[in-house]
Amino acid sequence: KWFTIESDDFDVFQDKLIKHIQERINNNDFNKNNIQVSYKIN
Repeated sequence: KWFTIESDDFDVFQDKLIKHIQERINNNDFNKNNIQVSYKIN
């Protein structure tokens, strides 16, 4: 399952990404050993 997180500000993006991953882990939404992140900077 892939999620999209977008922001024009890298600090905001970083904050959103960390919170998102923590929420997924807390909800046991995925195996902690199988997390992939891809990102694009325009």
